[in-house]
Amino acid sequence: MKSLRSLHYLKAFGYEFIDKELDFTPQSKDYEELRLKVQNCQLCPLSKRRRFCIMQNTFKHYGLMVVGDFLSTSENDSKTLLNSAEGIKLKLLLKENLGLEREDFYMSYIYKCYSQNKDDDFALKQCLPYLFDELFFINPKIILCLGKQSFYHLGFEDFTRLRGEILHFKQSFIMPSFDIKFILKNPSFEQEFIKDLTKLKAFL
Repeated sequence: MKSLRSLHYLKAFGYEFIDKELDFTPQSKDYEELRLKVQNCQLCPLSKRRRFCIMQNTFKHYGLMVVGDFLSTSENDSKTLLNSAEGIKLKLLLKENLGLEREDFYMSYIYKCYSQNKDDDFALKQCLPYLFDELFFINPKIILCLGKQSFYHLGFEDFTRLRGEILHFKQSFIMPSFDIKFILKNPSFEQEFIKDLTKLKAFL
């Protein structure tokens, strides 16, 4: 995003002004209240496609939080996070390269309801506050942001230049890297993704 677009983008999502310290004061009193809000949300038409609450059942502070853009069809149908080809691949890569089992990292999506991989600005406006509350309660050391669109939706720009870089993001760090769907379609980029993962070891 260009700077002017960034200003309008964040203003539309409730920010009074833009500086390096954006206000992520939680709108929920705790994780359980947040989960109930997401589970019962009907603020946009996407809620009609939701099969389950797109948040983990258990809460704790994780060193690593992984953020993608869209829930997969199989996840929505099975009501199980990471129950997809992309999810299986992600779990394998995190285990092989970081020694992390499924219970060792927190998975989240920007869109909280199944959206058929189609961006919806109105739905995004409803979903982002939920994600920011998640970030507050989970308080990860570092966030692995999967894909250009996820990075874009969090208010950043220039994914190509910043991919693999460690950046400050409120109380955490964030690193953008390739989306797993992209890796499966373009396996020649897998080694680049693995190189990005190795940079996370210092935070775990």
